[in-house]
Amino acid sequence: MATGAPTLAGVSAGRFRRRNYGRNHGYTLDGQKIISVTKALGLGMPKPALINWAASEAAQAAWEMRGDREVSYSEFIAQVARAHERKRNTAAVKGTAVHGYGQRLVHGEKVEGIPDEVAAKVDQYVRFLNEWQVVPVVVERPICNLSIPYGGTFDVVFTTPLFPDRVFLGDIKTGKGVYGDNALQLEAYSRADFYIDEHESEVPMSDLGITDHVVIHLEEGSYHVVEMEHGDEVFASFETAVSMARLFDGPRGETELDALVIGEMYKPGEAWL
Repeated sequence: MATGAPTLAGVSAGRFRRRNYGRNHGYTLDGQKIISVTKALGLGMPKPALINWAASEAAQAAWEMRGDREVSYSEFIAQVARAHERKRNTAAVKGTAVHGYGQRLVHGEKVEGIPDEVAAKVDQYVRFLNEWQVVPVVVERPICNLSIPYGGTFDVVFTTPLFPDRVFLGDIKTGKGVYGDNALQLEAYSRADFYIDEHESEVPMSDLGITDHVVIHLEEGSYHVVEMEHGDEVFASFETAVSMARLFDGPRGETELDALVIGEMYKPGEAWL
């Protein structure tokens, strides 16, 4: 367990850092940016369902704006093209709020003034905590894998008297469903070399003794604790996602794939070099 775990005197010797940038954050190792777990999955995993969803949002926006004669053509195109981004960003803000309240609630803190737009899902998290009799071990801490490398922040590690001798790594989800790449996310967290505790010390992830991976899926009127697959095959899939993501994650917006285009060899009528 994490309680009383000795700090590591040399796992990374302070080389790993999480940096916060407003509502966003990133991770560095030896002063160099490293990929995050969520970015690896966002860039490295094909999501055909999201393409259909984005098209649906654009179509809906176009329908809603069909009678607005004061909107110019260029503004109309911009509004329709970005409809899915507005929906996604709104959902992300709500999800972040639920996570924030959840972090406080799991420690037993009394929380007041919860906005109406997230109150129902926060209520379901409280219900989960009570019905599962959750005993938090570690909550919302940064992790690092040194060999790949990557960084991330897991939601919660907990135990419960309902399942003695088991330690759960949990991730809170507030979207429409639970998906296979959520298993890769949890596996990546569990394969970290260490996490940073509340004293800024590096503690081996293996000290937590995690036995199970679960997604805590919060809906407006219910919650679901969904068991996720874990193991070597799942981690191998995550490693593949990291490799693919790096092809699209250049330092200035360019991709590694761009470097594979050498350039035109020869045009008839031009001097041969």
